[in-house]
Amino acid sequence: MKFRSITFKLLSLIIVSFVVTIISVLIVADNQLTQIIDRSQHAIYAEKVDVIWEELNRTDARLQKTGLVEAYSEDFKIAALKEFRDTYYKRPDQSSYPFILDENFKVVIQQGLSAGDKSIRQGEIGQTILPSERGDFVTTGKDQNQWYIYRRFAPWGWVVVYTVPLELKYVDASALRNMLILVMVGITLIVLLVLSWFITRFTKPIVILTQVSSQISKGDLEQDVALGGNDEVGTLALSFDRMRNSIKCQITDLNKEVGERKKAEKELQKFQNYLTNIIDSMPSMLIGVDPDGKVTQWNVGVELATGTCAEEAVGQPLALVFPRLTSEMKRVHEAIKTRNEQTDLKRPLQKNGELHYEDVTIYPLTANGVEGAVIRVDDVTEQVRLEEMLIQSEKMLSVGGLAAGMAHEINNPLAGMMQTSKVMENRLTSKDIVANQQAAKAAGVQVEAIQAYMEARGILRMLEDINASGLRVVEIVDNMLSFSLKNDAITSSHDLAELLDKTLGLAATDYDLKKQYDFKTINIVREYDANLPLVPCESAKVQQVLLNILRNGSQSMQGLGDNAPTFTLRTYYEPESDTACIEIEDNGPGMDEAIRKRVFEPFFTTKPVGVGTGLGMSVSYFIIVEHHGGEISVESEQGKGARFIIRLPLNSVKEDA
Repeated sequence: MKFRSITFKLLSLIIVSFVVTIISVLIVADNQLTQIIDRSQHAIYAEKVDVIWEELNRTDARLQKTGLVEAYSEDFKIAALKEFRDTYYKRPDQSSYPFILDENFKVVIQQGLSAGDKSIRQGEIGQTILPSERGDFVTTGKDQNQWYIYRRFAPWGWVVVYTVPLELKYVDASALRNMLILVMVGITLIVLLVLSWFITRFTKPIVILTQVSSQISKGDLEQDVALGGNDEVGTLALSFDRMRNSIKCQITDLNKEVGERKKAEKELQKFQNYLTNIIDSMPSMLIGVDPDGKVTQWNVGVELATGTCAEEAVGQPLALVFPRLTSEMKRVHEAIKTRNEQTDLKRPLQKNGELHYEDVTIYPLTANGVEGAVIRVDDVTEQVRLEEMLIQSEKMLSVGGLAAGMAHEINNPLAGMMQTSKVMENRLTSKDIVANQQAAKAAGVQVEAIQAYMEARGILRMLEDINASGLRVVEIVDNMLSFSLKNDAITSSHDLAELLDKTLGLAATDYDLKKQYDFKTINIVREYDANLPLVPCESAKVQQVLLNILRNGSQSMQGLGDNAPTFTLRTYYEPESDTACIEIEDNGPGMDEAIRKRVFEPFFTTKPVGVGTGLGMSVSYFIIVEHHGGEISVESEQGKGARFIIRLPLNSVKEDA
């Protein structure tokens, strides 16, 4: 018998129903039987407790008749207990027996315990007996559960208790329950055998018809379906036989059509493969969609970009298989409606943690009654990056011009300030100038007194500070001019140590103005090679590279705690490659290997959005490698700082492209 057959299902349903009915009857019978046993046992043992109570009551009545209750009370109690022991404690191993407790639940008499034992008071029995006249309760134990029934004997402050194991109390009920279960099991087995025979005989024609239909479904149309009989199963078999004959005729006709269609499909498949090869050979991503947004075409470019093959994508909603183009469905509908091409140029897109750009063009399909659109997606990231680099270069040229103009504007008032300071110093300190002597005499003072006053108040020192600060500003302005002027684009020989010192001055000024951190607090360690020859280079561009490295290093060294931020600058000559080398080393947090490999990539930055463009180090790489034919590299480990190494050739420099 198969588990999925109708015979098994019918038999299972009847068995389950029958078993549920039997279990319900047993539960109800057991419940009723338990209640009957409870009432019966309660009456029996309540009567036993009452017998003991009556005996104690008669003993107390005799005591009262003596008129000497206090004198003979203990004697009467002892006699009552002796009679109690002789009557009920004949066997020491009996499981049900009575015992007596006093009003404090101490043992008066109990089998196995001595008089005055307090264990019952502290146990479950002493906590359960209520101050009622009589009652019963059940306690649970490790070995067995006990049932207790009690009645108070108020004259002596005693409690008469009878204990019975719960198993003994329900022993008759258990026997009757087991007998009912055996009877029900026997009835169930007999009923099952009868039902099994009846159901098997009833479902046999259906089983035969099922087997025949299974063979027909596998292609064997020669099976004999006729079963005979005038009932519903016989009628069903006759109808099934007619349907088989009709199917045989239709299969013959279909075989002819299949041959013709296979030939047409072969030609169509050949043409479709040709078109697919053309579409897949294009570098763009091409997606065809219908007006409902379902995919109709999916080329190899899209498969590579999404990881979804054409078989899985075709017929699915575009939003499901290519979620990032969901926003383009509005343009798709617009293109179909207006029959005009729709474009979305330079769409930003995050890919593997990098920012990419793509152009999306939507072409409407309206010819030959076909409605839909073709979406073309092109990766224009490299094009956008080149445009950004050109824009960045133009910005840097503009900033250089602005810096040059500011330097010239600063020079004019600075010259006047320093000249005025020098004149004030001469007029206040020089005794040999006749005009000074005449002015002092007219004021009624001596030049020496004025000079002594100026020294005592520190005014002369202040004038010296003004002159020193002015000279410092002059030095800064000269650095700005030399860095920004375009006429330095011609290659000439320069002292690398001097270029480094000038760049340090520019870096310190830049960070003072931005108020982000004080560059002057960074320790500068110079290890310059005094014998290093002059190096042919474009000083402004090399300074730009050095400034980018110093700026990034100083930002990375913020918040070092107890470690003082330090730059170590080195210059030396490498005879093997005939190059002059610059090393800039810091004690910052360093970088891991993944970041180190990408330091010179365009648009790669570890700074927050809006703080860095990711072009500084890529432009620096372009200047050193492309403009000067040199090398630039970085060595770093996480937590151990970074060291940038620049190598500039001494004999040849590439022309600026």
